[in-house]
Amino acid sequence: MIRPTSATRIDVSVPTAAGRGKRPGLRIHRTPTLQADEITKHQGLRVTTPARTLLDLGASLNPRALERALDEAEVKQLYDRTSLDAVARAHPGERDAILARAGYRVLRFSHRQLTREPTMVAHSLRSSA
Repeated sequence: MIRPTSATRIDVSVPTAAGRGKRPGLRIHRTPTLQADEITKHQGLRVTTPARTLLDLGASLNPRALERALDEAEVKQLYDRTSLDAVARAHPGERDAILARAGYRVLRFSHRQLTREPTMVAHSLRSSA
């Protein structure tokens, strides 16, 4: 657990888009992008890794609350930067959506563009500011 909660329902992620409907006391998140290496065991229960949990929280928390969750997870040494980066790279669409919610604009450039078209890259960066 990254931080205590007073929630009356437990959030459960399932690695499929199909399945049963609502269940009392549970908030079910159907996550077809959930990968096997993003699941671990804690006290005998299968749970998402801290890095995956933080990625999921990024989709629903406001930027300040996400920052607090990241800080708490870091203080509790629940993840390392490498694992968080790996989960973010595995789910670029989700990562970009989180950044957009936080007020960032995501620009992507290929290696070719960066090395052979620097004027175009510079123009894109200036116009996005």
